[in-house]
Amino acid sequence: MYHQDIQSFLQQIYNYMNWHTEKINNLETALQQLQEEISLKQQEPINQLDMRMQQFRDEVVSKQQMSINQLSTIVQQLQSEISSLKKQHPVIVEKMEYKFDQLKVETLEGTLNIGITPNGFGEIEEFSTNDQTVEDMPIYPQHSRFQQIKNHIDNYLHSELPKEIRVMERRQKYKVNEEFRQFIIEDIKKQVDQRIHHYLNQMNTDATDNDSGTIEQTVIKKVKKDIRSGIESYLNKLSREEKSS
Repeated sequence: MYHQDIQSFLQQIYNYMNWHTEKINNLETALQQLQEEISLKQQEPINQLDMRMQQFRDEVVSKQQMSINQLSTIVQQLQSEISSLKKQHPVIVEKMEYKFDQLKVETLEGTLNIGITPNGFGEIEEFSTNDQTVEDMPIYPQHSRFQQIKNHIDNYLHSELPKEIRVMERRQKYKVNEEFRQFIIEDIKKQVDQRIHHYLNQMNTDATDNDSGTIEQTVIKKVKKDIRSGIESYLNKLSREEKSS
């Protein structure tokens, strides 16, 4: 009897140990599952971050490629414009090859020759009126009227004439660049003094002070008219030569 009790007790202990072992195994399994879940939870944000970083890299690459394509298009356009400019009629002042007669402006007092010569800019042609050259005319370099008129014309050359030249270009259908416009203005500027002296000598320089304002305005109008007529004729000549070439 005692022996059976011991066996029964041992069997209970054995069963308890088996049950306890099963519980431990279940706990280990649950713990492992929990660890796996935790690992997955931890990995999920990392994966999302990796995906976002990849998307960002793709966006950057896409924008870079777009910028490269735009720059490539701009470069092609610039190359096309440069090629087009190279094909246009060259404007090189140092090697001017235009061959044209001396331009003239008819006035009531005679024929005045605008100083734009076949040899290029910077050479002032002698102009005459009724067989009297500039060298034959008395000049009054210190005359107060002369300085006032010169100041007015200089201001006109710098502030108004560039705009007028652009209008003439459209009218004559012959476009020049800004550098060429400045060469024209500088060439005209070199001739202004003689033209002013000519008109002052042409008019009565001994007139009374009451006539001074009228004389100045008249000379200014005449000089401006000569400048406009000379440049207009010059551009017309260039336009006709370009069309015939």
